[in-house]
Amino acid sequence: MRRKNALSAIMAFACLVVTDAEAQFALWKHHGAAGTSLYGMRVRAAGDLDGDGSPDCIAVEPLLFGSSNPVVNAYSGKDGTTIHALSFPQGPNGLGLAIGAGADYTGDGVPDILLGSPGANAPPAIGLPSSPFGGVYIYSGKTGQFARARLGNGVIGFGTQIWCMPDVNSDGIADYAVLVGGPAAAGLASVQVLSGSDDALLTSVSALQAFDGFGLSFEVFDDFTGDGIPDFAMGAPYHQANGIFPGIIRFFSGASGAEYAPIVGVNDADVVGLAIASLGDSDGNSNVTVRPYTPVPSA
Repeated sequence: MRRKNALSAIMAFACLVVTDAEAQFALWKHHGAAGTSLYGMRVRAAGDLDGDGSPDCIAVEPLLFGSSNPVVNAYSGKDGTTIHALSFPQGPNGLGLAIGAGADYTGDGVPDILLGSPGANAPPAIGLPSSPFGGVYIYSGKTGQFARARLGNGVIGFGTQIWCMPDVNSDGIADYAVLVGGPAAAGLASVQVLSGSDDALLTSVSALQAFDGFGLSFEVFDDFTGDGIPDFAMGAPYHQANGIFPGIIRFFSGASGAEYAPIVGVNDADVVGLAIASLGDSDGNSNVTVRPYTPVPSA
């Protein structure tokens, strides 16, 4: 299946690289504080936070309902040294369940850290604004200090997922997208694209069906609409069509949120859209090439 006049290629399947076990070794490692710790439940590449020329990473133990305070640490990718240990005397419910990283939202030239807190009935946080609808909390990648928050309004689950995006409103600052509601939301989940400079809403796109898995996958493309602005795709692997559940990949303009022709699976349980990855123009014809993910039947 192909989409014309695009500069990227995508695949909707998972890739696993296997190497000789004897050649694998740990460069460094960190452990959670207790046997019940969920430390490492979320890990993201963060860009170069400490200016040593090597990419760094973030590891999170999210604050789940009724659990202890969240743990968010930034580590040197070079040697595992702790760059930042973010402190949360008390945080909104679900803080750290979503992470965004790798883009500068504070204007200091260093990538920053975005933490999602989708929990409903969030308690008042010490030193942090909070909302019963969830929020996104931006921390400086340079200093580790809280910078600002973008709170949800009216729909529970704001901040279920976060994706850093290129600059789609041409103001010179990277933007970001936030999943509202979640892939298993009873209502229609949505994705809001927000300005990285002032957190204003730029555009919003919604699921076609409840419980369709909208937001389980997301990918940004160089520009498949030809307007010079990066575009994006969303997967909904449990989308229903013609009495079966083949899944769907939906394509949207980064500039306007306008939707283009989707790619829908053929067979029941194809789960097309479970994963999406940008490959660039893999065959040199300026088209988008899509290979649907299909699970391998068990023996």
